[in-house]
Amino acid sequence: MASLPDTPLTEEQYLRLERAAEFKSEYHAGEMFAMSGGSTLYSWLAANLIMRLGPQLPKGCRIFTSDLRIKIPQARVYTYPDASIICGKPETFEDDNALNPLMIVEVLSSTTEAYDRGKKFELYRQIPSFKEYLLIHQDRPHVEHYSKQDAGGWLLKEYSGEESFEIARLSATVSLTSLYEDAFTSGG
Repeated sequence: MASLPDTPLTEEQYLRLERAAEFKSEYHAGEMFAMSGGSTLYSWLAANLIMRLGPQLPKGCRIFTSDLRIKIPQARVYTYPDASIICGKPETFEDDNALNPLMIVEVLSSTTEAYDRGKKFELYRQIPSFKEYLLIHQDRPHVEHYSKQDAGGWLLKEYSGEESFEIARLSATVSLTSLYEDAFTSGG
């Protein structure tokens, strides 16, 4: 991510600029960072997950694309995950910033992998409703699923090859075979 302005921005300034911008930027405590576009595989994996997971969601849960901006108030952060799920009534700040995602999905890329695993996950964990984190690899059929436990810790389960992963909290299961179907062929 490349920093745009040199002086700290207020959240209000960021939102005004972001709403008028042609391209998305994230905001981190006074700094605005331009987001680069993802590869075709990156975008396809996020869309394929949405198509596979969306129809299985329980009533009252909705899946959102990367156009939904998430606000993390405690950290003064606005970010665009690759997909997110909100169950129940969406809580928003100024109508276009979600505050209560249950699940967040990131498709890993070489430029964002360290951030998605580290600082971004740390920031997301400040959201009280956040309980499921899915990291999707692009280089092979592999998914990392972090699930918040009742005691407060996070449990990691990894899935590879032809396995299926279950998100018990959502009563949903996705096979890696279907998620990565044609991903590594000329059509994917």
